[in-house]
Amino acid sequence: NKAHCQVLLAERGKKIVGFIAFVLYDLFISEGKRCHIEGLVVDVKERDLSVKRKLMQAAEDFARENKGTVVDLTADLDHIKDGMRDFYKILGYNNEGAIAKAYLRKELI
Repeated sequence: NKAHCQVLLAERGKKIVGFIAFVLYDLFISEGKRCHIEGLVVDVKERDLSVKRKLMQAAEDFARENKGTVVDLTADLDHIKDGMRDFYKILGYNNEGAIAKAYLRKELI
C-alpha cells in the first residue's frame, strides 16, 4: 500500500499564508484511492475563504490526477461552530443522513 503524503503551501508575495496537508492511499475494498485531509491552516489575517478554497481545490486536483475517488476530512467542533461546516458543504462535502459518521479515537500509549 503506497501512500503519498503531501503538503501544499499558499503564498502571498513571499509570505506563506496557509497550507494543506493530506495523504493519498489505496482503498482497501474498492478501486481507486482515498485522499484524507490531515490539516488545513490559513493565516487569520486572510479574511475571506479564497485561500482555503484554493488549497482544497489543489488537494482535490492532486487526488484526481492520481486516481483518487474520494476526499474526506474530520473537523473539530470549534471549526464547525465557526461556520466551516457551511464552507465544506459549499465545496460538496457532506455529513448527513445515511453517510453521517462519527469520529472515534483511541490513543495507544
